[in-house]
Amino acid sequence: MPVSITDVDVFTDPIVAPADSDPADATYVRTIAQGLANRTANLAKRLGGAVGDDEWYYEDFPRARVVLVGPREGHGEDGWGYNLIDRASCSLASHDLFVDLGKHLPSGAVLTSVEALVKPGTTATMALNLYRTALGAAFAAPGDPTDTQVGVTDTTDGSNNYQVLSVGAITETVDRSANNLVVWLAASSGAPSTADSYFGLRLAFNDQGPRND
Repeated sequence: MPVSITDVDVFTDPIVAPADSDPADATYVRTIAQGLANRTANLAKRLGGAVGDDEWYYEDFPRARVVLVGPREGHGEDGWGYNLIDRASCSLASHDLFVDLGKHLPSGAVLTSVEALVKPGTTATMALNLYRTALGAAFAAPGDPTDTQVGVTDTTDGSNNYQVLSVGAITETVDRSANNLVVWLAASSGAPSTADSYFGLRLAFNDQGPRND
């Protein structure tokens, strides 16, 4: 009588086949079929499930990714200019620059670091912040989105050297259907004297697997 093979979610390795001197009986046939069925079930789960309605994922561990975001992705108050290839500059005191991170990060990723490369024009300090805006909830119940700071505020060190600002070590799971992540960069009070410069962002995150959102 035929028997059903119940697959197991494991990548069976190796697949064992009979040697030339072994009898090719039903036991060996079932052993080979079991191993192949296990592999198929395991791969199907990794690639979105048997009916393809789940997300792909890396089975062993997430992949560490780094994305650079150029200075023209930002939208600033008056005083911020974009007339140089490699930077944005601000010539008005304490004016803000905002950068939406949504399109640079896949849903399901875990954001671990946000850094900005800057150069203050004077010894007055620039500042970096990261905020989570609950835009999805505001669409569900129309109103102002709730903004929550992620990580810490970092400021320049009181010199006009090139510097990397960081919001610190974070573990922010990206959900683009619910939230928008926004970088807030504040120019210094000394910008009118000598313009501050902003060169871009470096984002580090753990990628859980290929996704479509």
